[in-house]
Amino acid sequence: MKTIIVFVSLLACVFAQDADEEPVGPSPTPTKLPQCFSGGQFYNGTALVVEELEETCSENQRTCQTKVEVSQDTYRIYKQCQTPEACENNQRSNPQQCYSDEAEEKQEKVCHYCCQGDFCNDGSGIDISLPGAGEEA
Repeated sequence: MKTIIVFVSLLACVFAQDADEEPVGPSPTPTKLPQCFSGGQFYNGTALVVEELEETCSENQRTCQTKVEVSQDTYRIYKQCQTPEACENNQRSNPQQCYSDEAEEKQEKVCHYCCQGDFCNDGSGIDISLPGAGEEA
């Protein structure tokens, strides 16, 4: 009888140790966070200043955003990581603030562009004309 109790006790200890050990095998692959350009470009009518960096986005900011502010002879381009919801909300203002006759008449536009994918906010999606575009900086 003592032999059975000792055997059961040893068996219980072995199972208790196994429960505390780390599982064997590959661990789950972490989701790759997107990368966006951040910073911007600033044109004051005579000179172009580019301050552009590469940024790894946070878990909730999975969208790259580009914001363009254009006035008569200047523009500012801001690039950053953004939450998809915030970027889409900003982009909804484009019909009024970017493409409207009123924005054109005032010569003041604010345009937002959203994209997903590493470094997709490289400026290729900007579909408005910028003052000084094509001039030597």
